[in-house]
Amino acid sequence: MTIEEAIKNALGELTFANTVLRQQLDETATKLKKLEDEKIVERREETIDKLSVSYRLLARGEHMLPVLRSIKEFAEKHLG
Repeated sequence: MTIEEAIKNALGELTFANTVLRQQLDETATKLKKLEDEKIVERREETIDKLSVSYRLLARGEHMLPVLRSIKEFAEKHLG
């Protein structure tokens, strides 16, 4: 394999990885938006820079925690 071929292969792999990462970020943003719409989390824009945001659980989300913990414990105990 020539250096040119190796570079093309590496760039192709980076492009693929970048595409997959973008898809995963889009999916995560969609899920967070749904949680926000359902009043489970609240989105806060950070003042540090215009790109940073944080999320916090609202009361509705906090009420879900015992159920989610029970599901996690069940899965760990019975599903490995």
